Amino acid sequence: MEPHQQTAAPHSEPVDFWLKVVLVGILVIGGVLVFTPVVMKSPKKADMTTSTSNAKQIFLLMVEFDDDFGEFPSDATANKVPALAAYRGKYSNDYLGQFIAGGYVQSEEIFYAKGGSSSGKKPDNVYDTKDRTLSEGECGFAYIKGLSTSEKSGTPVLLAPMYGDGYKFNSDIYHGKCVVLRIDGSVQTLRLNEDRHAKLPTGKTLFEGGEKTVWGKAGFDYKNLCYAKYPYNFTPAIFKKEWITPPTVAAGLIILALICYIVSKVRGRKKKPNLAHEA
Repeated sequence: MEPHQQTAAPHSEPVDFWLKVVLVGILVIGGVLVFTPVVMKSPKKADMTTSTSNAKQIFLLMVEFDDDFGEFPSDATANKVPALAAYRGKYSNDYLGQFIAGGYVQSEEIFYAKGGSSSGKKPDNVYDTKDRTLSEGECGFAYIKGLSTSEKSGTPVLLAPMYGDGYKFNSDIYHGKCVVLRIDGSVQTLRLNEDRHAKLPTGKTLFEGGEKTVWGKAGFDYKNLCYAKYPYNFTPAIFKKEWITPPTVAAGLIILALICYIVSKVRGRKKKPNLAHEA
């Protein structure tokens, strides 16, 4: 008689192997998700730092200008010196251009703030004519005219990044924050509420009037707010382009590979016959 022959059952991969695959994938993806926010915020943090630094430099010009004219650039100061006569109008570019026309500064770079203009242009330091002085995109700060160093210390004078819709700020540029230069020379980074208005530590919004506010009961006079050239429409982004980074792409590929691998294994195991031992 021939000895019994036994057909080996198909090899099944141990459950531990699948656990290891899943755990490794989770660890990799977890690491990516931990470090990706840092990578995403870095450019925006740099933009806000640049705007903050520029605002402080502009304030030094304001103090010097105030010493000479008794106030910051305005329609009144434009009337006092022929060289400044053309530097007035609807936009912050017009009034802040008085610093260049008056010889207080020889560079346009400090007037730049990302997100304050519809243009992506940056300062080119060409200002030989009025039209080429702080042209569209070269100034990103909104400006409140009619102020001087004699105002209350907390009064805002430069703001970024406003886009031209009332008192709202672009919430995408600085991760839900804004930059505000005050009369006392300090620069605040304020958080924006759901309506994209700047929130003060007191709970009020930046332009809100009433008792114990810098605007008093009369409130803020909207006609003194000058946006940068030119205002634009803004809708908060649902999907932000800065999310597409090497870490997020890597995470997506890892997830896709894991899904494809597991699905292929499950399908392969379903196709294998369930062989019993043969005598």
